[in-house]
Amino acid sequence: MDLNNNLLEINKESKQNTQPDTQPDTQPDTQPDTQLNTKELTIKLENEVIETIETTQIAQTIETTQTAQTAQTAQTIQTVQTIQTAQTKHLVGSHTPIKTTTFKIIETPIQKITNNTQPTNNRKALIIHRLQNDYIDIEYSGNKKITNIISIINKYKKQFETVIFIKDWYPSDHVTYKNMNVKLSVADTHGSSLNISLLNKLSTNDYILHINTLNLYTSDSAFYNAKSYNITRDSNLKNILDENKIKDIYLCGITLEQQIFSTAYDAVTLGYNTTIVEDLCCGKDDKKVEKCLNFLKNLNVNIIKQSQIN
Repeated sequence: MDLNNNLLEINKESKQNTQPDTQPDTQPDTQPDTQLNTKELTIKLENEVIETIETTQIAQTIETTQTAQTAQTAQTIQTVQTIQTAQTKHLVGSHTPIKTTTFKIIETPIQKITNNTQPTNNRKALIIHRLQNDYIDIEYSGNKKITNIISIINKYKKQFETVIFIKDWYPSDHVTYKNMNVKLSVADTHGSSLNISLLNKLSTNDYILHINTLNLYTSDSAFYNAKSYNITRDSNLKNILDENKIKDIYLCGITLEQQIFSTAYDAVTLGYNTTIVEDLCCGKDDKKVEKCLNFLKNLNVNIIKQSQIN
């Protein structure tokens, strides 16, 4: 009996152990792949943003290039206008009241003026040397004659068909500054500008000629931008004179025994009728001035007073 009961229990347990598992291990994945779709959408949006940024950058680059080209064109036009129709502000600087006026600035070197017509007589030019702020205020400080010279020049220059102002225009690294404590007449500074009394009287027929623009060389003569034993570079003075058919030239300014002497000597050599207006000149050493004038007289250079200008 007990045996039968045990067999029944065993059969019952066996059936329970062999009964199939009707509950699935996992639920079927019936949800859509929303994570994948979201990722694809994000990538698409990122690509669109990148394209927008690239398009904007290209547009900005084009705009910047066009702006730069416009600015460059404007600068070129302004440079040409400065040479052809300059303003007093360009020469004086911000420390001096501005008066708009027009005159010719001749940089050295530039393209030469050409004219096949030979110079003729009865036309004269006044060549005014180095009446610049640094020379007047420092080199000739306290010299009252300078003020009087400027006043007379402004009055009498109307008698001349052509008036040419000679200016030293030294680069800031010029070799002559190596052993100098004070740099005089540095290009594009107030010190290299003409005296304001002269600037206020400039006219459309006046020229401003820059010399000494090369940093390794100098010239005392206005006919040269550089003149030494191993190199010569012409300025545009002769071109200006020939273009205006000038044969007679009158020299004044500073310094008589140096720059004016050198210009007068070269002028005679080049065949110009040369006159020094002695009382419109200033020198530093009276003995040297006398020797220079006597030497030039022997070369048929005329030495006169301003009252003799006709």
